[in-house]
Amino acid sequence: MQLDKRLDSTEQVVEEIIRIHKSLPASPGIDEVEAAKGLIENVEKEDHSCLEAIAKQRKSSEVPGEIFMVLQEMKKNLVQFRSK
Repeated sequence: MQLDKRLDSTEQVVEEIIRIHKSLPASPGIDEVEAAKGLIENVEKEDHSCLEAIAKQRKSSEVPGEIFMVLQEMKKNLVQFRSK
């Protein structure tokens, strides 16, 4: 796409608007939006469950607290990364 294209007339501007509009993908239908919404809700529920399980984990007295916290943070980040 040429962003610095010189447009000297109203006709050229309108042609550029039409060209860009035609290049855009079609808007999703209602069914597609509903399906995507349901998928997002399911992923969010699963993420919430995983994050709760991570938060409930308890460390052994043999494991230093800082290392255990790093592990929990890495697990949380992994859950969020996978859901994205």
